[in-house]
Amino acid sequence: MKHSLPALAALLMTVVCPSASSAQPAAHERTAPPAGADHAPGDDHAAPGHIMPASDDTDDVSVKLKLAQTYRKQGHTDKAEQLYLQILNGKAGRARAHNGLGFIYEGNGEYPRAIESYRKALEIRPGWARPLFHIGSCLMEQKEYNEAEKLLCEAAKADPADASPRNRLGILYAQTGRLEAAEREYLAAAAIRPEWTAPYWNLVLLYDAQGKYRTSDTYLDLILELDPGNFDALYQRTRHLVGAVDYAMAQRFANKLVKLYPSRAAAHEALGIVQWSRENLPAAEASFRRALAIDAGYAGGYLGLGHVRLRQKRYDEAKENYRRALAIDSELLDAQRGLQMAGNKSQHEKRVGGGCIMAPSFACASPLGMLNYLLVIVPALLLRRRL
Repeated sequence: MKHSLPALAALLMTVVCPSASSAQPAAHERTAPPAGADHAPGDDHAAPGHIMPASDDTDDVSVKLKLAQTYRKQGHTDKAEQLYLQILNGKAGRARAHNGLGFIYEGNGEYPRAIESYRKALEIRPGWARPLFHIGSCLMEQKEYNEAEKLLCEAAKADPADASPRNRLGILYAQTGRLEAAEREYLAAAAIRPEWTAPYWNLVLLYDAQGKYRTSDTYLDLILELDPGNFDALYQRTRHLVGAVDYAMAQRFANKLVKLYPSRAAAHEALGIVQWSRENLPAAEASFRRALAIDAGYAGGYLGLGHVRLRQKRYDEAKENYRRALAIDSELLDAQRGLQMAGNKSQHEKRVGGGCIMAPSFACASPLGMLNYLLVIVPALLLRRRL
């Protein structure tokens, strides 16, 4: 990798939970949305190199556990649940069966039921990191942050080779406004598992929310080194380049998005944003219409058309498109502002003359307007999309 993780040496000496007097220094650590990106409920079996309790499963039980895991991953949760319940009628494999049932219930949003299953697994195998992690995650979903933090810290200490608890702790700290702690945990997760992109994406969200776009770009570049076709990273890199008024490079990223993801409405929206910023309104309109042809319910397409019409001084059409965007997403601040501008001709005449109208999903293409948009609106939109 071309880039090194910032403050890596110091990071490896950072305790998992500074507030806990019993916390131990982290060695190497490991898997897991935002305030950030996370994983779906984990696997029944530990990944290579992870701490896993010694198994007392029989061959028959092991086959049933693997089959149940396959069913669950394929979305056949009813079949998986029946197999786990069958295993609970015997003596072997009970801890993993309870854990597997917890995965199913967590995935269905039945958090109290999931917690009960995970706790039963811990009664059989105390200190098992996976159930500890997932109880913490379920408690976070219930906004029981203090108890969730304790469980995630326990999980991190129980399996220091697992990056999931550190990443999840970062999300918890970001959600509760402890941004420095969130940064520390994301960096710890990345140090434990450098090939995993989720902590890097969470750092992007964190730095964007603070207006630290250059630092954010470092982690976007890391993501794209690991996964050159990563949609979110390409899309967000395009955002940043528009904000930096580097339209030529933004065009390259947007073109790549459309080439790799021709059936994604957001890819065509991104290209339309760049074209709008370069004053190529016919091309921008065509891109936004392609986005809507792919997804007629995509708010960004109507938002983009609204901005095109606003710049063309076709105010009634602008208002209609903004209203359509708001009918899909009533909290879309960019559309609210555009609708207000279109409704006041004298005001928007001045804005158009100054060349600073909000860019679709990016706000206005001038550096100051763009930075204001990225600082205030984009983080909120990204967090809402990821959570």
